[in-house]
Amino acid sequence: MKKSQTTLTAICDLIAAGCLSQAEAARRCDVSVATYWSWISQSQKGNLDFVIAYCEESMTFHEAVKLARKIALHDVLGKYEQRMHEGTREKVFFQGRPQWKEREDCAGLDDQTVMLLFGTDRWERDANGQRIQLEIVHAPPIAGVIKLLEANFPKQYGQKSTVDINQRINLGVTTISRQPKPSLPVEILPPLPAISAPTVTDDVGDNDGDDLSELLGEEPQDIQAAYVEIEQPADIQAADVEIEEPKKDPMVSQPAPAPAPTIVNPRFGALTPEQAAILGRLRANIPVTAPQQPNAIVGKFSAVDPDDTDARRVGMGGIPKGGSKIV
Repeated sequence: MKKSQTTLTAICDLIAAGCLSQAEAARRCDVSVATYWSWISQSQKGNLDFVIAYCEESMTFHEAVKLARKIALHDVLGKYEQRMHEGTREKVFFQGRPQWKEREDCAGLDDQTVMLLFGTDRWERDANGQRIQLEIVHAPPIAGVIKLLEANFPKQYGQKSTVDINQRINLGVTTISRQPKPSLPVEILPPLPAISAPTVTDDVGDNDGDDLSELLGEEPQDIQAAYVEIEQPADIQAADVEIEEPKKDPMVSQPAPAPAPTIVNPRFGALTPEQAAILGRLRANIPVTAPQQPNAIVGKFSAVDPDDTDARRVGMGGIPKGGSKIV
């Protein structure tokens, strides 16, 4: 559709009627989404071709769209307030079929009797002659009603509790302001007089003949009596005997073992007897293994028992008289 005052006004009317999607409102008026946003951009730039009369006022197209959205949102608010006042109505269906409201004067009568008496069916109809569907009314939620009252009557139903926090943030440290305490009067004391440095005098020559007893006085009798020599018992005195340490035997150096005889081989050099024997076995292809010890258990059971070779038990190969052969 081409740009015209009628097209622009029709788009605004669809948005005000509840079509909050601007792109959907443009499609319903046969205007592409790209064209619609192009008109909005030109209207924002002050193009006089997009000035229309809307709500009995002359305004640009993008301002008319904003006004239309406000009208639609006010309608949403009115429907919400209506639901919080009357509740929610739900249509009744049974097995996917709508259930219709029955007339009170036809209650208890069959369809044939109703047709003979009233000349019509038993369903109640509206002013347009349409059957009225049954509805279930749900009470509004209490929380929604309270919010509605708080918004419209804040003095009576608004929140009464308030929290005031005065704080100042300085370099990540939160400090709560408080009233400073009044400072106490400070008494200024007079300066102290200067203290002279101490002097050191040498009085050692005057006290050469002084003794500590003259300074401390005589010792009490109980302390003088404490200086008593204690003799050690006889057993402890006898224990003071020097104990001689046992004499250690002088260490005798063991003679060094005689070196094993060596055999000189023209190829391998000096060899011990064990190495020469191993080399001789390798040349003769004799396996170099340790000699095996005879197994006493195997020799015990593998030995020939003399009773097994007795002619009376084995015989000459024939079956004795009165005997039988078991294979």
